[in-house]
Amino acid sequence: MSITIRPDPERPSGGYALLELPEAELAGESALIAVFDAFSERFLGESGWHATRADFGPYPVTRAGGLARIVIGPEIVNQIEEYAALRLHVGPRSYETTWPDDVVPRPGAAVLGGLHVPRAAGPVPSDNLVGRPAVPEPEAPPADTPPPVAEPTGRGKGLLLAAGLALLALIAGAAWVLTRPDPEPAPAPAPVAAAPTPCSAETLDALAGQPFASVLPQISTCGARIGADRVLNLLEDAAAKGDAAALMLFGQLYDPKAQNPLAAVPGLALSPNPALAAGYYKRALAAGNGAAEAPLGAVCAGLAAAGDTLSQAAHEEHCPK
Repeated sequence: MSITIRPDPERPSGGYALLELPEAELAGESALIAVFDAFSERFLGESGWHATRADFGPYPVTRAGGLARIVIGPEIVNQIEEYAALRLHVGPRSYETTWPDDVVPRPGAAVLGGLHVPRAAGPVPSDNLVGRPAVPEPEAPPADTPPPVAEPTGRGKGLLLAAGLALLALIAGAAWVLTRPDPEPAPAPAPVAAAPTPCSAETLDALAGQPFASVLPQISTCGARIGADRVLNLLEDAAAKGDAAALMLFGQLYDPKAQNPLAAVPGLALSPNPALAAGYYKRALAAGNGAAEAPLGAVCAGLAAAGDTLSQAAHEEHCPK
């Protein structure tokens, strides 16, 4: 008994895998899947690896060309390292296999770290702590009685009165200054939003939903200024909606004899796979892209000459009779 694991062609940016096994070995329209790591001897669960078995699913089962196919998602793919020795339990059967290096997890959202808040200064140590600095005792007033103050004369009384009135005037002025309302601050000018550049994230996100034939020139112009993940997201969304240009482009990316139309975007390249290329060319042709007919015929000729089961099944499913 054998099982094949490869990337899900519908989601080439990662996170999903396609399992293929002989159709006769799996009955029913759905199946449960359990993953056992042969090295650590543990089963995969929702929160990591455990000693007890956990089943994922049930997953829908599709059938074509004598094969049963199951698509699994990030709940499994994102937790398995490449080249891991596994035992996959698919329905009632088990398969010894090695996880391939071309089935990769899709990058997730960044995780924010906690904020470190410095502690406030501690309280003043109590009296019973060793090393507390001594507080000096207040000095006692002198024992001698001060001499009596002489009673001011008439002129001295006038000076004292004038000084008192001046002090009262100063206190009243200070009170008015402290209690007067603050003037209203001038309103801050409204910020001027910068216009997005042709290759900014905002501009590229606005291209989602447009025909991919009109999006491709913008992607080729921006080139290295945009990431491969962003372009793949736009391409996947368009292909999922049956866009003929996007389906044609996926066929070219998988076709080992076709030129990469997105070579200007660093890192945007898919592993050659004639079987997947034939499937995308066929869908592009059905969506109205007549340019897919010639490369579909060339890929189908190569599949017909190949002797492996996968190539023969792809030829039977996607190539003209």
